[in-house]
Amino acid sequence: MQPISQSSTSPTCRQCRARKVRCDRNGPSCGACTRLHLDCSLHGSADHLVPSEISDRSASVPPDQLTEAGIKRRRTRHACKQCRLLKAKCSGDDPCERCQGRNQQCEKYSACLGHVSGTSFSPGTTGASYGVWALDRPAVRRYIEAYYDKTGGSSCVFLHRPSTLADWSRGSIEPILLTALCASGLRLCPAVPGYKSTSMSWIREAQSQVLGKMHNHSLTQLQSLVLIIQFHMATGQHSEAWNLISLAARLAFTLRLNYENEKLDAVARESRRRLVWAIYQLDYKFAGGNDDLALCPAERMHIRLPCDYQSFQRGVASRAGYLGNTDAGEEGSMDWLGYHIRLSALQYRILHYTKNVRRLKESPYKTKNVLETLHEELQAFSESLPADMKTESSRLLLIANMPSASAILVLHILWLQCHCDLYRFLIPGLHEAVSSSVIASTPPSYTIHCQKVCLENAIRLCNFWSEIYHLEHRPTIENLALVISIYQVTQILHHLSHQLLENGPESVDILKEKLNEAIQLTGGIEGPSMAAIRWREDAERSIRGLGKRLQSSDDDSDQENEHHFPSHHSLIPKDPEIHQQEDPGPGLAETTLASLSADVSFPYEDQDDFISWNPFDIIVNPA
Repeated sequence: MQPISQSSTSPTCRQCRARKVRCDRNGPSCGACTRLHLDCSLHGSADHLVPSEISDRSASVPPDQLTEAGIKRRRTRHACKQCRLLKAKCSGDDPCERCQGRNQQCEKYSACLGHVSGTSFSPGTTGASYGVWALDRPAVRRYIEAYYDKTGGSSCVFLHRPSTLADWSRGSIEPILLTALCASGLRLCPAVPGYKSTSMSWIREAQSQVLGKMHNHSLTQLQSLVLIIQFHMATGQHSEAWNLISLAARLAFTLRLNYENEKLDAVARESRRRLVWAIYQLDYKFAGGNDDLALCPAERMHIRLPCDYQSFQRGVASRAGYLGNTDAGEEGSMDWLGYHIRLSALQYRILHYTKNVRRLKESPYKTKNVLETLHEELQAFSESLPADMKTESSRLLLIANMPSASAILVLHILWLQCHCDLYRFLIPGLHEAVSSSVIASTPPSYTIHCQKVCLENAIRLCNFWSEIYHLEHRPTIENLALVISIYQVTQILHHLSHQLLENGPESVDILKEKLNEAIQLTGGIEGPSMAAIRWREDAERSIRGLGKRLQSSDDDSDQENEHHFPSHHSLIPKDPEIHQQEDPGPGLAETTLASLSADVSFPYEDQDDFISWNPFDIIVNPA
């Protein structure tokens, strides 16, 4: 009797069957499994494996790097159009790291879209290619709750949590709003594999739907749009947020949300107020003290400031004051958010004043009464704070253990920074200073006074950060305002280093040590974008250069943009008449962007500590 051949008796291993490839059946491990370092089922120890368990061996690998059989993908993902045009290395993410770091749109070739990243990232769910509605209900609820639980203090939460969850349970929540909400929550869940690419895919889906229905002037459309803008701001997509904020502001004013509506219940009224204030918060960051760019003038805000968050969740009628009024009776009816908005409006006026002084090219001494008025308003704001928000040394440890510690500390950092913003325009060499000819025409006593007040508040900030750092319970400050303030303070100290003592608590070495301690407080920023990482690196390089001898430099008074006066870290785009080259033709814009990145550096003598600036870059700083 002829023996039966091995090919007719030996079964195909389960791994090759799951991958749908030819198996050579050569035990104890077939050639394909040996090559890919898999546990072949032909081996005795792997007989218990089933196809669904194969992927469990790769649980630590992101889903977008796995094949359908659960095997780690060997082939790299395709580069995006921008990286391919520049012949640059592309991470293959969506968006890729290079495009995200440069705040530009990341486009994939259509041939590359056969495999959508983020699929099968959650147990029992499909992925980004199927959208939010394919998720199981526990996953959706987790992402909704993550949005409320993990949203940082810098964002204004305007959706009422109980009402949102109730609408979702009843199935009455709008699909666009649910998609934007889940994307915002998933962004804050780094433990979920593929959370970045999946949340970005969902937010783009929501944005596409919103822009496709702009004829529909509804509250849901506006709520979804603001969530999308907040998402772009948090992930560093500032150019997209810049264009969308104008649509949100126009729609809010069209719906007359800047006026109180007495016919609505307390929850609906407060939710609408917070929606408008969320737009206002974003607007003041973009405008940076320029009325030409402001979309929500303070005088058109005829609504109360946000009440405290607990009253909002309980549906208690608001007793909060208005933006222009400071009534002692409102104490206890507002939390840090209302005071932050009020201080932001004051900072906007400070920046408007200082930029107008630079624009007129006249001595600031002629308008010192305006400066004194703004200074008095800063003092009045500090006195209006309730007792539980004051940061005396005896209360600092108590505040550090509060749930709202980061928000309260940021409020005081911003208050001290406002003093620096108000007085820094008479510091020679500083980017925000008036020209040397204007300084020369200013009485020396006034110049010395402004420099002294600015330096004093910069040192106060350093001492405040150091005091926080040395607390037994050290809170992390989840707000990029700290990174920006560290950079601004470092520049002030650097240009006024000749006024510092050589030894003692106000010497350069001690202040540099306190600035390095302040950098350590920024570790709590959730999911920092590439831009946020650059802000911190800029601050660290600036600290390293503190105290080094300045080289002689040209007068910085001839600003490139004499209308908007953007700072180096500004959301205001540069003047296109200066920076925009002739149209190089289709496909060459990215090449122009890379080749024309100018190196505008601070004039430190040590070249290793130069800070290179890209004039096409759009980075956050309200100044």
